[in-house]
Formats: sequence, C-alpha cells, structure tokens
Amino acid sequence: MEETGKEWQSECWVVRLRDIRMYDRLQDLVFLNHKCEIRLRYLGDNLILISGLDESGVTEKINNEDESFLSVFHNVQRWNPNVRTQNRIV
Repeated sequence: MEETGKEWQSECWVVRLRDIRMYDRLQDLVFLNHKCEIRLRYLGDNLILISGLDESGVTEKINNEDESFLSVFHNVQRWNPNVRTQNRIV
C-alpha cells in the first residue's frame, strides 16, 4: 500500500516489545519473514509501528499463542490514533 495520506495507517499494527533491545533483531525474526515488505517504525518507549503484516497471520499467531511471537511482543493491536508514548526519541 502506498504510504500517502493517513489511509495506510489503518493497515498497520502497534506492538509493545517485551525488551526494547529486540528492535534491532525484529527484521530477522522468522515470523516477520514473508514475501511482503515489512516496515518497522520506532514510536518511542517500547512501541513499534509495523506495516506490511497481514491480519490473518497476526491473528493466527495470537490465537495459537505462538511462543516465538509472544516471547517478543507484550501486546499487539491494530493502529489506533489514540496510541501514545510517554517518551519519544526525536
């Protein structure tokens, strides 16, 4: 999806990392290696905005309590404009 305007955000996921040091390794994780282009954006604190993930794959991993997925992410949710961080890196 082309990232112009705000429509692309509706296809994004906000994840809360269990350990912020995992950010550098996210692209290498098996569950993020699809044929689609995955894009990561650091929002601040331990929040990451991820675009390019399909909903069925994410939902399946959450519902099946996929250990490799849940060991990295504390929380996974669809993008919501009300998501706020307490600290930001500018």
